[in-house]
Amino acid sequence: MVIFGGIQFRDEKKGDLLDIIHCIRNNTKFMLVNTIIWHYKNGMSAQRYFANRHEEEIWLVKSDNYYFDLDSVRVPYSEEELQLALKDKRLNPENTKKGKNPTNVWEIARLNGNSKERVGHPTQKPLKIIDTFVKSLSYPGAIVLDFFAGSGTTGRVCAEEKRHCLLCDSSSTTLDYFEKHMANITDKNLAKYKRIDEVDNFFNIISKEENNQITPISYLTF
Repeated sequence: MVIFGGIQFRDEKKGDLLDIIHCIRNNTKFMLVNTIIWHYKNGMSAQRYFANRHEEEIWLVKSDNYYFDLDSVRVPYSEEELQLALKDKRLNPENTKKGKNPTNVWEIARLNGNSKERVGHPTQKPLKIIDTFVKSLSYPGAIVLDFFAGSGTTGRVCAEEKRHCLLCDSSSTTLDYFEKHMANITDKNLAKYKRIDEVDNFFNIISKEENNQITPISYLTF
């Protein structure tokens, strides 16, 4: 489970990640694996405090037997970096050749107003962030659940990466955003999907599918 959030400005008591982590640790069996720092270079200026240039996400699991595919998100070394890394006896040469661990600090630019990824949602996250989570924490054919689908970005990434996706949101505009995402996919073979409005039908179709060429998408409103 991945939760996007932050730490509230000036200690406002409105349920930030600190509160969520405290609640989870004291009331559930979920365990914190990583805090991911999304670092970006552009943002609001400030005069009375250090200008913010990052957001946080937390990755939680229910047991130690969790899925994680590091190879799918490794960062390639430059040729010079690779040669130096291969000389490091502490590193496994086979893994080193695959690339390096992206760490828990990701430098990914925020979406500006002219970004081709933009679909109109005010808090839309870059595709790269969602793509990294989906590829590393799920496998092809897996079911990804997004409780706060918002811009529909998770649905697009799942279609491109051949995951099933269950999108939930309180606003029907999420479907409009999602369809804009799908229209922006260059490879139309990856833009195929089925819209399924009943959750029972969603799971029934998945159980009958022999291949994942078409990703079922279920859109539900709260």
